[in-house]
Amino acid sequence: MGTLDRQVTWLFRSNAVINWLWIPAILACDVRLRRDLRSRRGAPRRQVGARRRRPTEALPDHAQEVAMPSPKPQARTQTVLAAAGLSWLGLFVHNIADLPGQTPLSPETAYPAVALLLIVVAWLSVARRAAAWLLLGWGWLHLVGGAVLSVLPIPLWPFQPPQTLRHYAFHALYGVLQAPLLIVTTRYVRQLRARHPARQ
Repeated sequence: MGTLDRQVTWLFRSNAVINWLWIPAILACDVRLRRDLRSRRGAPRRQVGARRRRPTEALPDHAQEVAMPSPKPQARTQTVLAAAGLSWLGLFVHNIADLPGQTPLSPETAYPAVALLLIVVAWLSVARRAAAWLLLGWGWLHLVGGAVLSVLPIPLWPFQPPQTLRHYAFHALYGVLQAPLLIVTTRYVRQLRARHPARQ
């Protein structure tokens, strides 16, 4: 048993020596791997089969506009129809206040309604660009001419508008109801001009 104990003790000691000899080798490999990783991190990566990119110069302004075209003008048809309806409603309310006995079929209300309806039909067709300008002009005409100037006592008018608070209130409502159409069409026209500047 004494011989066996000495053999076992020698075996454990030899294994311990071998294990201690592996430690420097492992540390040396670890240091070498760290150096390789640092060198690879500093170098630019390149994929297999990828071409090298050459530095490009900054494009001029006109080239950038061609490369990145402006977004297509957008305006919901429901929004335009609602804005046009409010514009006509302002005209109708104004006519009821100024002209007694007015109905939707009266000439002062029906004729502008037909004109506005034709412009809206043009908006639904391929002539949307022209219809947008016509709707914008319609809105400004009724805002400036109908809601503002026609209520003022200007000598050029063949009539004398009553200078009462009630009359001014109806004209104020008339002008406010033109605002949605002006906002929608102005935004659309600006988008058109940004997309096609050469056509303006």
